Amino acid sequence: MGLANFSNNVIFCFLVFLSCFLRGNYCYGEEKSPDCIIIMISDGCGYETLKAADLFDGKKQVYEEWEHQWAVSTYPYGGSYSSDLAWTDSSYLDSGYTDSAAAATALSTGSKTSLGTIGRDSLHQSDYTHLMEKAKAQGFATGVVTSVEWSHATPAGFTAHNNSRQNYREIAREILEGDTDVVMGCGHPEFNNEGKARSPLGLLGHYRYVGGKKTWDRLNSAYDGYYNNWSLIETLSDFNTLAEGSGPYPEKVLAIPQVYETLQYRRRGEASGGLNQSVPSLATMARGALNVLSSRDSRFVLMIEGGAVDWAAHDNKGDRLIEEERAFNDAVEEVVSWIEERSGWDNSLLIVTADHETGHVGGIGPEGEPGVIFNSKNHTNQLVPLFARGVGAEGFNDYVVGRDKVRGAYIDNTAVGQYLSSFLSGE
Repeated sequence: MGLANFSNNVIFCFLVFLSCFLRGNYCYGEEKSPDCIIIMISDGCGYETLKAADLFDGKKQVYEEWEHQWAVSTYPYGGSYSSDLAWTDSSYLDSGYTDSAAAATALSTGSKTSLGTIGRDSLHQSDYTHLMEKAKAQGFATGVVTSVEWSHATPAGFTAHNNSRQNYREIAREILEGDTDVVMGCGHPEFNNEGKARSPLGLLGHYRYVGGKKTWDRLNSAYDGYYNNWSLIETLSDFNTLAEGSGPYPEKVLAIPQVYETLQYRRRGEASGGLNQSVPSLATMARGALNVLSSRDSRFVLMIEGGAVDWAAHDNKGDRLIEEERAFNDAVEEVVSWIEERSGWDNSLLIVTADHETGHVGGIGPEGEPGVIFNSKNHTNQLVPLFARGVGAEGFNDYVVGRDKVRGAYIDNTAVGQYLSSFLSGE
């Protein structure tokens, strides 16, 4: 070998090593896999929803500054997305849209399905394997957190299999009988949407989100231990204790705030303000879940949903929409702080995205003031944003399927499940 060729080879090898080192890939010829995978979903949030929250805050969100960003197509099984039609035909986006069940299934399993379906194929003939199931098979701890009912479509899309998202009792029982380590979300049958205790007669008909009255009684019974080893967390002080991180923690945590459908959105009043004071914030729940999971295993997968962003958009309530999006953004900041304090970006992958857009938000308030203009009360087939930071964040580049004339390079929502599954293959 000539001296020139030898020198070139040395330089090339050095550059390869340096590139791997800077990206955190310390294994020769292999990509480092994240120990902590966290997916945060603002249900119903599109680009314009995010812009409205930015205007209200007077700043961009922490994740909008990240290097790795893509748009995401969200259509269900049998659907499609056309950039040309999306930007030339105002009615195009108001049809062919997904829902939270099909979208969560795609994000979790990497496969499309029909509307309303949880974790199964479009014909309801076979179950898909969820991201959490794959994680469990590789020894990861797993958890889901939401600001709405814990048996609702998005958390169910990561933990259950059912022909219909409306089968809350069945979905709740499947989750409770499964291997998930942490489940946090609303649906408490003994409290109303104001966080007030119901009368004994008022309890009737409010057990569906927790699997029915018999299941709820088993969860509350100290006889022969809690149902499937779940420890039921309910009070604000107990949520705060989990978030403080002192431990020790129960084996399995089912954390249901003392409120019925949502942390805040379903409380009375048209305008924002008058928050329920007896419930934790989504940020507090997120930190608590992170503390519990990391105490169980240094490797975990966690999904966190701001679920009522979608609800506010359906109702065309702009002030509540911004309130819910800001609560979600606070949770993102809490997760970022936890990573930087505890896990480190060289061990973690954080994804911030949405499952679909709701409300066809088409403009911000008059003269650029904070506000929201709605053009629909339904979901749309718009692209939604995805932001990623940490180990392997750049890997979504390999899943780009097209280029939108306004949003740029975009991936499909199935890419999230497919890419994250590649870290859990066991190979």
